[in-house]
Amino acid sequence: MEPMDGLPAADYSLIPVQQYFGLKKRRQLDYVTSTGCRYRCRFCADPFVFKRQWTGLSADQVVERVTDLVQESGATDVNFQDETFFTDRRRTLEIAKGFFERKLHFSWAATMRADQGCRLTDDDWQRLKRSGLRKLLIGVEAGSERMHNRLGKDITLEQVNEVSRRCRDTDIAVTYPF
Repeated sequence: MEPMDGLPAADYSLIPVQQYFGLKKRRQLDYVTSTGCRYRCRFCADPFVFKRQWTGLSADQVVERVTDLVQESGATDVNFQDETFFTDRRRTLEIAKGFFERKLHFSWAATMRADQGCRLTDDDWQRLKRSGLRKLLIGVEAGSERMHNRLGKDITLEQVNEVSRRCRDTDIAVTYPF
């Protein structure tokens, strides 16, 4: 896996952004800040394609590129489409800090595993909310520990419930794919 900071930024001038907003009925842009996945879920191609490796743009690059994109496009929401946006806790918190410090007026959504959310402190959750985090997509995949084990998901229903409580307590919306 090659570091991503050396790659050029995505050229959004190739996309008719205003039409995109119209179709979505929201001034939302999708953005990818990382590639790969370190996990072993048996239903997913990523462990084989990426050999359980992950690489992402540095926090500074994410903040810089998203700031430029939001200012140029007039977007009011960014949906991070990474496989696992929260893979690197420190990076994620630095991104949130950068958004907050720049006083950017947009909300954002991202992907998270339940075990990643359990590693965040209450203070971390508050920082994320203040930075504009409005929604998480947390792949649960199944409703029983037996199926989680069979799928190689490596999360527990207790972790899912804990992250649900934290989302509720910080007023962050959540979607759970099954």
